[in-house]
Amino acid sequence: MNSKIMLSLATVALFAVAAEATTVDVESTNFWFTATMDVVSEGWVTPSGVATNITDGIAVDTSATDPLIYTNTTVMADGYRVKARVKFVENATLPSVPSNNNATALGALTVYDGKWYGVSDDSWVPLFGTSDPTDGTSYNVTLEFKTNDVARVRYLVDGVALTNSSGVAWINRGRQYATVSKFGVAGYGDITSLSADTVSFFEITITGEALSAYDIDATTDALNAVGGNGLPKWQSIVLGIPFDTKPYFAPIQNADANKIAFTYGNVDPDKYHTGASVAFDVLSMDSIGAAGTFVTNSVAGVAEVTAPDGVKYYKATIRITK
Repeated sequence: MNSKIMLSLATVALFAVAAEATTVDVESTNFWFTATMDVVSEGWVTPSGVATNITDGIAVDTSATDPLIYTNTTVMADGYRVKARVKFVENATLPSVPSNNNATALGALTVYDGKWYGVSDDSWVPLFGTSDPTDGTSYNVTLEFKTNDVARVRYLVDGVALTNSSGVAWINRGRQYATVSKFGVAGYGDITSLSADTVSFFEITITGEALSAYDIDATTDALNAVGGNGLPKWQSIVLGIPFDTKPYFAPIQNADANKIAFTYGNVDPDKYHTGASVAFDVLSMDSIGAAGTFVTNSVAGVAEVTAPDGVKYYKATIRITK
């Protein structure tokens, strides 16, 4: 009898190990804009006959206190990713630090003394992790911002995240709940592309069951990789669908003859207990491919819309939140 009890306890222990969960950072990205505007004076504005276009290269020769500014519509998001192709010319001295308030820079990157420098809090700090910059060379630079709490910034050069002297990539800027609406370039050099995405950075829980079912490593790179269905793999895990299967929606019966009800056709957001919430919005269209108009969102995985008088088309967009 005792041996049977011990076997039972051992089995429970093995299950507990197999179900051990790992918390991993993931991201959800949405396109924001690509700048293709002409240059007028000290700012990008609506094209007005000026020949220089950002796609051909904008020569910059301005002081840090008078940067070339591109203004875009403010988007409320909890993260931003700004991407540019920039030719850097080394500064003889470090420029003035962009002051830490709502009217000035949330992040800044420059070259000085043969090294990369970024703004952290109210100081320029040297950054490491890739080759030292070569004067007059163009690089693909990315500035990423987390703004849903105290703002943090991360600097990437040719896809490599730079770190401060302590090996930290996400460094504080010290502002809370900031939004991004303006982009500035100062110093001497040129810029040949500028674009931006909004990004949601959050954590999900990956259980041993999910790792085994999907045969995937619990790493940020593996989970953010895109599967055969075109979705980041972590999204497929949250939705409970295979990496090569897309989610679909289907009408279901309901008690109201004047309502049409929709639900997930193959999504099971509770399957692997990731800690993320899944919902969807329903949009109405007069024709296939037309711009959709928001109608309603789901409650407990079901959404209802009033039956239309004529022909209507519907589509759903999934929202994953934490």
